[in-house]
Amino acid sequence: MSSSKNTCQAVLKPDGSKNMTNKSAGVKKALKNLIKRCLQSDTATNQKLDSSNTELNNLILTDFTTLPLAIQQSGVISIVEFAGTKFKVFATSGQQYLNYISNGIVKKLLNYLPSLERIIICEEKYAFTPNDFKANTRQKRKKKEKVTISHLKEDQEIVSSENFSKQAVVGTMAGKILISRYLATQMQHLKIKADLEINVDSEAYTSKCNCQKEHDESCSRYTVPVRVMYNKQTGYVKEGFIDEVKQRKGEAEMAQADWLLDADIRKSLGNGKCVVNYVTSADIDTVVIHILAVSQF
Repeated sequence: MSSSKNTCQAVLKPDGSKNMTNKSAGVKKALKNLIKRCLQSDTATNQKLDSSNTELNNLILTDFTTLPLAIQQSGVISIVEFAGTKFKVFATSGQQYLNYISNGIVKKLLNYLPSLERIIICEEKYAFTPNDFKANTRQKRKKKEKVTISHLKEDQEIVSSENFSKQAVVGTMAGKILISRYLATQMQHLKIKADLEINVDSEAYTSKCNCQKEHDESCSRYTVPVRVMYNKQTGYVKEGFIDEVKQRKGEAEMAQADWLLDADIRKSLGNGKCVVNYVTSADIDTVVIHILAVSQF
């Protein structure tokens, strides 16, 4: 956990609106207190602990600049929440966007985790996101945004191999949907030479359903992730679908936690191996979601 100023959404008020609250520091404090109480109640470690206790500090690392050596050596899988990438990239073409992913995310993870075998990228899935919970947030953002004509751009003007409109992919729904689907269809263009498997969990490939007009809770749609293989000699080797995974999690951080419970991942882990979750948006909500997911083990 590294964010101390992140601002995120609070619980809904009776009228359906939401307050803005700085809760990153609060989540950190609550998590530390919870683990501290668990350690104190454990008969094997029934001792008085304070915030400086070595055991407590080994369980939660905050504001660190480099990964601990034990994690570097044991990290074989990395699950990446990808929602924040479009905000950080500076690109004028789709190819530059892909270069940023190759160098700024994939190669960086390989440098941090030399034993890395698999990366799972979780994109936002806007067709599966409950708009009722997002509407108030979007309305607040619109009041602060400058008037633009980004929403009038054609798809090829927003994102293609030659074009990339950051204003459109960040500020319009059409742009957000396009960029969330773009990577999964362009994996052969990533410049990666490593023995690595990359999965992209996005809404680029979605099953059909029997809905006549609007999709509702009974809709049977799901998305299918893409599996792409690379090697040190040629880079891109092949790709295919992970048909056994039928994903319906709209929020990227929810999908990220969902992968922790995947049977294939759990089989591949053992003593001396770990999963490293990487959150590009630094959203503190993902910490709470992951605590719930890990508690299922």
